[in-house]
Amino acid sequence: MRQCRIQKLVEREALGIDEIKELSPLSKTYIIPHIQLRSKRYGLILYNKYRRNGAEVEANSFRQSLEAAGFSVIKFEWKDATGLMAIIEDVVATLSTGCSLLLVSLMSHGSRGMLGASNGESVPVNHILQRINHSLPPYVPLVSGYS
Repeated sequence: MRQCRIQKLVEREALGIDEIKELSPLSKTYIIPHIQLRSKRYGLILYNKYRRNGAEVEANSFRQSLEAAGFSVIKFEWKDATGLMAIIEDVVATLSTGCSLLLVSLMSHGSRGMLGASNGESVPVNHILQRINHSLPPYVPLVSGYS
């Protein structure tokens, strides 16, 4: 019964982050409002230029696309695993307290679930996802994918 009332509220109201935080512990599912008028969308673009000519142009183009879609965007160049993890921890923890949607884009060469850093080390994608998940509050869903 309670879940049904929450679902109706999610479908009919433009919920903000404060309402989502309040409803989250009462729901069995993530609270994702159908009406996105009060949502705060952020994009985090993390790119690596190592052996990637045009990486900065590509990151800027993606930034423009996200901004056109209504996202506030933060863009960082990363060079090594330590720096990448520090950026993720700082930025995600700061943004997640007031965001409804966080899109994280990692731009780098790599293979088999690993990203290549400028210093030659490999960074496991799973470690990055775990760091993002650890930095997010429990009411923000984590959906992952990579190619």
